Amino acid sequence: MDINQNKRAGFGLVEMMVSTFVFVLVVATAAVMFTYFWRNYNFSFDEGRTVATAQYVMDRINAEAREMQVSEAGGYPLMRADDNEVGFFADVDNDGVVEQVRYFLSGSELLRGVVEPTGEPPTYDPGQESVKVVAENIRNSTPVFYYYNESWPGDLVNNPLAVGSRLTQTRLVKVELVVNTSPGNIDDFKIDTEIMLRNLKTN
Repeated sequence: MDINQNKRAGFGLVEMMVSTFVFVLVVATAAVMFTYFWRNYNFSFDEGRTVATAQYVMDRINAEAREMQVSEAGGYPLMRADDNEVGFFADVDNDGVVEQVRYFLSGSELLRGVVEPTGEPPTYDPGQESVKVVAENIRNSTPVFYYYNESWPGDLVNNPLAVGSRLTQTRLVKVELVVNTSPGNIDDFKIDTEIMLRNLKTN
């Protein structure tokens, strides 16, 4: 038997085992890195899409609320003014008819409800409300809506307005949304806007 041949065969086996180990280690490391970067890419993509949607909704609320007016039934323009729900009357589809509109938080979703007036005299039937989800992954631990009187920002004592005085005294609404697609993994993103209710101004 050739001893040198056996040594070469033995060395080849050890070399193959080491190469296999290194290969497996490289593949495992690459897989971990790929998973990490893919997960972070997905977080970033989802968060970007969520933020863009929330910003679009914010712009929509701003445009609609600025145009609030007396309802077809003669109701006051601002219908509801809660911490997580605002309701008002406005012609949001530009058809010459004033709709009842409300935005409200339900869990982690922001919804938009619209009621068309019917009958003569006109009425707004809650059972006919069309409700759609307009934003998801909302994480507010504080109110979505804040209400201010016409003396804001000079009046720091009475603002934001307390619940009982909001409907008649509100002249400005602040909307604040906190969004996060993966709490605990990425930071919250806050979007806010201030809406001047120009049809309610008295000065």
